[in-house]
Amino acid sequence: MGEIVHGDYRRIAHEGCLDSVTNYELSKSLWSSLRDQNVFELAWTLKREFSADGLYSNLALYNFVDNHDVNRVSSSLENQAHLFPLYGILFCLPGAPSIYYGSEFGITGQRSEHIDHELRPKWDDNWAQSELAKNLFKELCRFSKIRKESEALKYGNYGELLVNYNQIFAFLRKSKNEKMIIILNAKSIKNECVIKNEQIGNGKWKDLLSNEEYTVNNNVLKLQIEPSWLKILSQAHAQA
Repeated sequence: MGEIVHGDYRRIAHEGCLDSVTNYELSKSLWSSLRDQNVFELAWTLKREFSADGLYSNLALYNFVDNHDVNRVSSSLENQAHLFPLYGILFCLPGAPSIYYGSEFGITGQRSEHIDHELRPKWDDNWAQSELAKNLFKELCRFSKIRKESEALKYGNYGELLVNYNQIFAFLRKSKNEKMIIILNAKSIKNECVIKNEQIGNGKWKDLLSNEEYTVNNNVLKLQIEPSWLKILSQAHAQA
């Protein structure tokens, strides 16, 4: 894996060269779409990169929300509640998700024009003691487990289902044996989501985070989603 900040990632990520490169383009879209309440930015980036005719649909890019060169994502967000759906989405995308040390506890850090030492502090066990840290780490473990056990999230293709001005964004991950619908509510209030798309078909879906089940009829899925949260719906688990 190599680090590349801009340009066409395919220049050095291809057969006979590197397996993967850092996905800076996606990194910025992930956190700023939540901070600015503009899920269209994230939807546009994902379509450009990972749709069927996307630039990097056949590459497993190295996805991240912060690293050793950019501000800690907790410092980039205005609402710390957005850390939870942010990492949830990260673990549901094509490519390889990564977490920069300490950010699993929501630590902060910003670079100045000339100094970036604050981004790389000495490890401190006290980072894990706050309520935010405990809750974030717990959810990251859940997101990681869901991804590890999902064929669709690890290897499936990507398709956009819905993006609207209510700050709802939904996409489909589909593999040979499994379908997953991921729905993001970027708003800080409870929100309604209605997806009408023939890609989802009909049948039952189960939210792997809440264990709630939903039935799709006539290619329409309707549900309520909690503030600053997401749903990870699996058709394979619902039918098991």
